[in-house]
Amino acid sequence: MPKLKRSDLPQAVFNHLLVGVQKGRISVAGVQQLQVWMASNPTVGQENWFKRFGDFTVCGRGHIVLTFLESQHTAIGEEVE
Repeated sequence: MPKLKRSDLPQAVFNHLLVGVQKGRISVAGVQQLQVWMASNPTVGQENWFKRFGDFTVCGRGHIVLTFLESQHTAIGEEVE
């Protein structure tokens, strides 16, 4: 199983996260939870995966984060711890 890539988040994904925070759809506390989770060097699936953080869900494929979804959206893939 791959480990999540913690550095060099793609610019478009980082911008997407910032817009979510700026528009109040993603809380600062949620971003802090994401940082703690990413710093734990989590193992993620080879295919599509997701991790819920209260007011948003982070989605990825393999070792890369692809997008952030608001809580009312449905994620596809395997939920990771």
